[in-house]
Amino acid sequence: MTLPYLTSMVNASLAQGRLPVSQRHAIVTPLLKKTGLDTADMSNFRPVSNLSFMSKVVKRAVASQLTEYLSASGLLHATVPAVSISEEALD
Repeated sequence: MTLPYLTSMVNASLAQGRLPVSQRHAIVTPLLKKTGLDTADMSNFRPVSNLSFMSKVVKRAVASQLTEYLSASGLLHATVPAVSISEEALD
């Protein structure tokens, strides 16, 4: 039942080139870089963003389409994993 809804949202996002406003939010959590570092010093933390489910679905769809295009165009080198190329292009 949710598949047509997800497909519609992904297709709309790809056609418009952006995510819906409701999906452009992330929950950012500070994570200590190494155990034992001073927790009072904010430079010892790194931000970790928890993205919405929909943004992850759209990202995966874009990665899949990009990999397929690069492969079909002969632009994807055989020794480089396709996942790393598509992930780097999206980050």
